[in-house]
Amino acid sequence: MNLSAYIRVSTDSQAEHGQGLDVQRSQVETWATENGHQIIHWYSDEGISGYGDLDIRDGLLEAIGSVSYNGSEGLLVPNTGRLARDSVNQELAMREVWKAGGKVFAADRGEILQDDPERPLDSFTRKLLALIDELDGRMISLRLRKGRANKAANGGFAYGSPPFGWASREGELVEHPEEQQTLTTIKALREQGHSYASIAEELNLLGLKSKRGGDWHPSTVSRVLKKS
Repeated sequence: MNLSAYIRVSTDSQAEHGQGLDVQRSQVETWATENGHQIIHWYSDEGISGYGDLDIRDGLLEAIGSVSYNGSEGLLVPNTGRLARDSVNQELAMREVWKAGGKVFAADRGEILQDDPERPLDSFTRKLLALIDELDGRMISLRLRKGRANKAANGGFAYGSPPFGWASREGELVEHPEEQQTLTTIKALREQGHSYASIAEELNLLGLKSKRGGDWHPSTVSRVLKKS
């Protein structure tokens, strides 16, 4: 089958050893090759929590949409936790793919089957594993919060990725020169009355990159302005 692949790292990804984008990409490529599938599109979300609402997950929304309009026959992820940590959102994302006539695959367990009245155990297992994904993610978040609180108590920068325009150096926030220039451009365009969508389009035309080096989207511009 021709598949779209989706990978994600969250702001908590440092705690998930061996789950960087490069490792996830390798897992997905290996599984696809071994099972005779072709990856025709790649999508990703970087620095986005798996607990976030689907409407802020630009990469995931594009990946799901590709099943409807971009020639893909299904969605492939490294594991269902990358799809979403929240069990409800995980189920919603898979249902959107199924609604479009596609299939859902995870490199660690193969095809994820949708509800079938003749196979109730499959549905139960899928939903149980989604709850396990959610619990695992919340335990990771708890450990990180405790570690960050301890680091902050000792005077260091501890809470998540630095906002756009800034970098962390030896526990302190310092200005990131290139990002500061881009931030100035974003603010100037916004003051001129440009929409988030037109700002994203202009930044992409100028070749300016987002925090993770990817293209700009309206939601990315909005988040940067809210945090600046």
